[in-house]
Amino acid sequence: MNISSRRLENHWPGTSHQNVSPKAWYSLVSEYTRLNITYEQDLLPALSGIAKKVRQSRPGDVYLAGLWGDTLLRDLVWYLGASRKSSRRPSKWRAPSWSWASLDGAIVYQDLFPSFHLLELHTTLVDASVTLAGVDPTGGVTAGQIILDGPLFDVELYVKDRILGGFPRYYVRGNSLDVRFTPDCSGDLHDGTLRLGDRLACLRVATWKDRGQGSSDMSVYLALKLISDGSTTQDRLPTYRRVAHIVGDEEFGGKSTKAPTRRIKII
Repeated sequence: MNISSRRLENHWPGTSHQNVSPKAWYSLVSEYTRLNITYEQDLLPALSGIAKKVRQSRPGDVYLAGLWGDTLLRDLVWYLGASRKSSRRPSKWRAPSWSWASLDGAIVYQDLFPSFHLLELHTTLVDASVTLAGVDPTGGVTAGQIILDGPLFDVELYVKDRILGGFPRYYVRGNSLDVRFTPDCSGDLHDGTLRLGDRLACLRVATWKDRGQGSSDMSVYLALKLISDGSTTQDRLPTYRRVAHIVGDEEFGGKSTKAPTRRIKII
C-alpha cells in the first residue's frame, strides 16, 4: 500500500509546496488512479499520507473521500479517461458515487486541459459530509453525501445510432439537450443498472470556455439516477447516485434551456 504513496511523493512536486493548487491535486489524482493498487479497498488509505500534506497547506478545508470542501464543485467534474470502456466498481463499496474513488480507472479532470477556463458555476454547495472508516480524516470512508442546489431537469437514455459492428451509441435527450452518453461504469449498461428509456436527472454544474480556435462554451452536467424521492426521510430531499459526466456545447448536442433550481442529495 505504501509503495504507491512513496512513488507519488517522489514524483509529484506539489507535496513540498506550501500552497497546493486545485490543478496540482487533480494532476495527482490523475497520476495516482493510473497505478495498480493491489487491494482495492486501499485506494483512499494509500493516498492518505499525501492528503495530509495537502491538508496542511489548506487550513480549514475538509477532505471528503478524495475531494476537498473548498473546491468541491470543481472537484466533482471528473470523468474516466481512456479506461472508461472497461471501468468498474470495486467488489465492495468504497466511496460515494460523487467521488472518483468509487470507481476503478484512470481519472481525468476538466481543469487539466490548458485551453479550458472556468466561466461559471451553476450549482451551489449546501452541505457535504463523510463517515470515516477509522480515526484517520484522510483515510477510508463508510458513507458520504453532498447536498446541492442547482438547475435540474429530466433526460431520457436512448440509442441514436450504431457504429461499425453494430455497437450502439448511447445518448440522452431532454430540455433541448441531445448529447452522447458514456456511463462512469461501463457495466451499468449491461447489468440492468441503466436501461434504454430510463429517465435520469441532469444537473448542470458549470460552464467552461475552450480557448482553442473555433471552440464554443461548454457546459458540464452530472447524470444522476434517483434512489429515493425523499418522502420517507427526515430531510425530504430526493436522493440520487451519480452515473455519468456529460458535456454539451453548440457543436455537440446544444445546451439545455433554463431549468428550475432544486435541492438534491447525492450519495
